[in-house]
Amino acid sequence: MNKELRFDKRFANNIRDGKKLQTIRREFDPKYTTISCMVDGFAIIENVPVRKVEKITIGEDCFYKKSFSNNVFSGIIDPSINYNFAVKEGFDNWGHLIEYIGAVYELPFTGVLIEWRM
Repeated sequence: MNKELRFDKRFANNIRDGKKLQTIRREFDPKYTTISCMVDGFAIIENVPVRKVEKITIGEDCFYKKSFSNNVFSGIIDPSINYNFAVKEGFDNWGHLIEYIGAVYELPFTGVLIEWRM
């Protein structure tokens, strides 16, 4: 089953080029096994397999992931891991990611991390 996810224009090139392979959302129904990434009503990528869905909480200095299967949170405070996470999200660095999430949602953010493969 395919789910259309809508993205801001700023992410279009990174999605198309395979640099952005994940997104965070408030919720996501794990019954969806593929996604299509949409910008302004147009598909950037279509029907790509969902690789992983995890619960996530993001704070100012770290993020926590929680497996749906074992309900264990693992906190990540390492700056290099935070940087890599931010880049996978389509940002230049952790600070830009936090600024965006703070503006769109609010911190701390709790939702779902969705990863896909091209």
